[in-house]
Order: sequence, then C-alpha cells, then structure tokens
Amino acid sequence: MLKAALDFSGSELAFAVVDDSGATVASCLVDLPGRDSSTLPVLVGDALKKASLAYADLDSWTVGTGPGSFTALRVAAAFVLGVVQGTDKSVRGLPSACGFEGETPFGDRVLVLYDGRKRELLGFGLRREGRFWIPDGFQGVLETPDKLETIRASYDTFTARPCDMDAVIAFAPGLPVVPSPHVNASVLADIPSELCDMSPTDLIYLRPPVFVDPKPVRVFPEL
Repeated sequence: MLKAALDFSGSELAFAVVDDSGATVASCLVDLPGRDSSTLPVLVGDALKKASLAYADLDSWTVGTGPGSFTALRVAAAFVLGVVQGTDKSVRGLPSACGFEGETPFGDRVLVLYDGRKRELLGFGLRREGRFWIPDGFQGVLETPDKLETIRASYDTFTARPCDMDAVIAFAPGLPVVPSPHVNASVLADIPSELCDMSPTDLIYLRPPVFVDPKPVRVFPEL
C-alpha cells in the first residue's frame, strides 16, 4: 500500500509517498514564495514521475490541516479532494504540526508555537504516541506571557518554525525552544489512522478569517 501526504501550511510545499514499511518512495519539498500555488500540480506530478508512479498507484491521502495560512490550507485540501474525487481512494486530514521535523523533543508532550501576529502566539499541543506525535487537545491563542505560563508546566518541550522564532523570543524571552525546520510529509503519511483521523476540510488557521461588509455598489449617472 502506498500512502501520500501533502502539506501547504506555510510557505513550503511538502509532498511525500511512503510504503507499508514507512520508507519514502517519492517526495518533494519546495519553497513557494508568496504561497504561489500555481505550480502545485506540476510539482506533485513531477515527484510522482521521478518515482515512476501515477496517481492511480496511491491508495490513500493525508492532507495537512494546519495551523497555517488560510488560503494555502484551502488550496491543499481542495487539490487532494479533487484527486480522489470519483475514486475509491481514502483521504483524511492531520494537523500539520504532527509532522514537524527537528531534533527529537524530550518527554511526552510538546507545544508548537506560531506567530499569531498582533504580539500574540498560537499554541498547538502534541503528545507522544509511540514514535509519532498526535494532538493532545490544546489549541489556543496566547495573548499574554502569563497565559503561556499557566500551561508551561504541562509541556516538556517547545518548538517553532524558523519564521516564527523571532516572535516567540520577543513574546517569551528565555523560553527554551527547539527549532522545527519544516513539516515532514513522510511522517504525516505514516501516522496510523487509528491514532488520528480527521476531516480534510477541518482546517486550523493561524488567525480566524475576518469577514467585512461588502462595499456599496457604485451607481454612475447615465450619460
């Protein structure tokens, strides 16, 4: 059985295919400045071709559901749902944080920190399940350092992406943070469904989408 995973929660597109043993048989990790998703189908297709694979060879799909960019997460989910449409292939969602790759965190619980903008952090909690990390149920905006302190003792390790490190340091100076360079799509694909199996459209945004009233329709005088 071949299992594929796609994550576009940040500026990088991560794609991988693993076999039953967890070995990676196809992959790509590409930085897409400005989260330009126009080349996404080409990049995934090229990765499959290099491994002499086709979409029909893939038995299941996992899509990273965030936390991440509002638009990028929706693009990734829409792409995967389009690929499996009309087939018997299974598809699920997994928090992108479960695939963060870095030095192996110590202990059994880790809090992933994101720059939530507005001098706030977003925290997403994970717990160890064997060799995998799965959600522990905590997800929230940390408006003040005091709020971080109230949950700090519950976690053995803190981690963040390089692009979020400055915000984390400014928010909580002295907090020991393990860098997580990127999301490992191979890890996402390999996490057993019995450990975590979510809807691919239940997306986790860094900030909730903000809707504003449409501008009034402009009426021009007749010529």
